[in-house]
Amino acid sequence: MNQHRLLREICWVDNTNKLTNNSIDKAVARLPRATQLVWSSTDSSLQEKHTQRLIQALRVNNDHYLQNFQSNAADSIVHNIQANRNNNSNADNSNNKLLSRWKSGLLKSLDKAPLSKGVLRELDLSGPAPLFTRILPYLRSLTVLRLHLHWSETIQVHALLSACPHLLSLHVDAPSAFSLPGSWKPSIGTVLGVEPINQNGILPLQSLTLENACFAQTSLEDLLVLTPHLARLQLRNLREDATAADGSSYSWSDLFHHLTTLSLPLRSIHFSVYGQVMSTEEEQERVLMVCPRTSEWSFRSFDFTPTLVSCLLQTPNRVTTLELIASEGQGFNDYGLALHRFLCVSPHLLHLIATNSVCLIERMDLHQRWTPSIRRPNGVSKQDLQPGIWACRNLRTLRVRVHNFGSAKLQPMPLRSRIVYGYISEVLPQLRELELFELENDPGLNITLYGGLCLLSRLRHLESFRLGTGKTSQQVRPGDVRWMIPSGQSRVGRMERMETTALWTGLLDAERQSEAKRQDTVPAYTALDAERQAEDNCQDNVPAYSPLDDLANAEPQLVKRLASLGLLSGVKALVDQMNSKEGYECWPSLKYLSVFQEGRSPRSKTSLEKGFERLVKKNSLAVDSRVNDDTALIMGAKVTDTFFSTNSSDR
Repeated sequence: MNQHRLLREICWVDNTNKLTNNSIDKAVARLPRATQLVWSSTDSSLQEKHTQRLIQALRVNNDHYLQNFQSNAADSIVHNIQANRNNNSNADNSNNKLLSRWKSGLLKSLDKAPLSKGVLRELDLSGPAPLFTRILPYLRSLTVLRLHLHWSETIQVHALLSACPHLLSLHVDAPSAFSLPGSWKPSIGTVLGVEPINQNGILPLQSLTLENACFAQTSLEDLLVLTPHLARLQLRNLREDATAADGSSYSWSDLFHHLTTLSLPLRSIHFSVYGQVMSTEEEQERVLMVCPRTSEWSFRSFDFTPTLVSCLLQTPNRVTTLELIASEGQGFNDYGLALHRFLCVSPHLLHLIATNSVCLIERMDLHQRWTPSIRRPNGVSKQDLQPGIWACRNLRTLRVRVHNFGSAKLQPMPLRSRIVYGYISEVLPQLRELELFELENDPGLNITLYGGLCLLSRLRHLESFRLGTGKTSQQVRPGDVRWMIPSGQSRVGRMERMETTALWTGLLDAERQSEAKRQDTVPAYTALDAERQAEDNCQDNVPAYSPLDDLANAEPQLVKRLASLGLLSGVKALVDQMNSKEGYECWPSLKYLSVFQEGRSPRSKTSLEKGFERLVKKNSLAVDSRVNDDTALIMGAKVTDTFFSTNSSDR
């Protein structure tokens, strides 16, 4: 009865070194019941046998979908003919019209395909354009399409919209410029004599996102006339057409006036051109005039200035969703300073997606336990690194890239990772989705008990966790990660952790002595910088705050918990708590876990699935169609009793 509510997802990653006939057989067998397909491929020639198998499976799946529409449409015409006869008014005339519409394919079915078979509604495809073009005729049932092209290619939008008439959300991006030529208006008429496209040309599209696209703005404006339900419009880093007569292909002013005439129900809008910086007036116009009632915003990271922050805080609706993107080849102007200040004064924020901006670890180091030992780059003052407590205590989604300054000698310090894990777990207790990674630093975030990864077990509502650990593989003992899984709470798991923490006695003694000395000098430094920070905020038109104000005004319980931020003693206390509880369960709501290493290729990852089983039975329904262990839940695992290191794999 409620089968339509199930998300049956298949993940398929083309990797000829790992794929087997058995794995493709499983994927093909599950496709008829799948509602979502995540497919990553590098096969531009479409010659790989696994690619051909999956294409054939999509074709068969689409044929079944169309047959179901035919069958249901036949039931529909019988139902309508019988109703006309019962009414006994011009029955023959009405019935002839119904038959004519059926023969022309203009009669819609009463229902969708049988729920027991499933209907493919979502496709997330990362691959070459020829692959997408090949499977496009078989995607008629889609309502959500996310297309990530690998390089500069061409996509025909009119063909896409004609082939997918039910599309509600369309996202297309590429790492470099790609082309969307010609008119975007879809064809009008019947396709395959089965199901008609809306005869007035109106599309159900509600969300459109294009990143690094090159097109004629008139094509977009003509399409917008056909999308009266569009609520989300994201035009990110648009690429100029070199053939444009006036040297510029895009005009925010023209688009702004066009949008105002259409009165679209926009809740979120973004417009940016690669290599161009929008003026303050343009940003304010976009914020206050186009979407004055929205609570969802997206900006380029270098456009997110103190002036823009002040403008956002003046909007009638409080900001609940913020996404920061960055243009390729353009750097950051303040190392995330404006973002940090915004987070410190935005208690209503629920979702933050800022993987192209940076969150400095120095600004999380509330007690200056690590920051005084680092070196700052030119142009960055002590005031720019002042820490503060984020106000968004109810944040549900956090996707950020962490970074820090300092010499390479300081990178391996576990204190650095303990500050990150401890800050997030205490300040953001309501997180459902967490993604952390770093690119520049090597080694990356520590994933051992000593590094404090277990501090994130405090996030009791966590459903999805992705952690990028830097460029260098880390060796991990089973006891370092076994706490994540149910078997880690067994007697063996507890003994492993007890043996590990028993080795910390000398380290804990040294930490206590160091902490006593530090407290004699750091408070004066912190108070002085807090005063300067408040002055800087006032000058930048951002509501003033200081770390001392945060600690004074925050919840007393939070202040108490943050007292041990970064300390090994805090990790020891948490591990002791784990070991003292029978039946302790880490992350009871977790559905997705991935620990990976960023490699040279943007698609090269490293995962920690070695030694782990797929997942616990109680969550099997949610992910029963995953076929790629790299993206599967790594829960309920049996960890080997030897060292294992992260191994390279493609997602």
